[in-house]
Amino acid sequence: KNPILPTMANNDGKEICKQYAAYLAVEENVVSNMTIGVGSGSTIVYAVNKIAELYSSKKLENITCVPTSFQSEQLILDKKLPLGDLKQNWQIDVAIDGADEV
Repeated sequence: KNPILPTMANNDGKEICKQYAAYLAVEENVVSNMTIGVGSGSTIVYAVNKIAELYSSKKLENITCVPTSFQSEQLILDKKLPLGDLKQNWQIDVAIDGADEV
């Protein structure tokens, strides 16, 4: 159990919860030497921010980020992450996408 989650939900912190979920997804599923599929949606911004933080601090190395849309491509470029395309990087190790509605 994580004691932070109930507090975030009670604070009407939808964005905080999305950020926490994105950070957790990255921390638990992304490691060095991966090809990462980067989806779209409002939550993906937080995931890419976390990937960029880890990449710039050298805690994450030798990655390729493959976007699913123009917007996610721009986000990858803005954060100076290594950009790949699906034609050359068709074996995706992990894909992260938002789940704004289920």
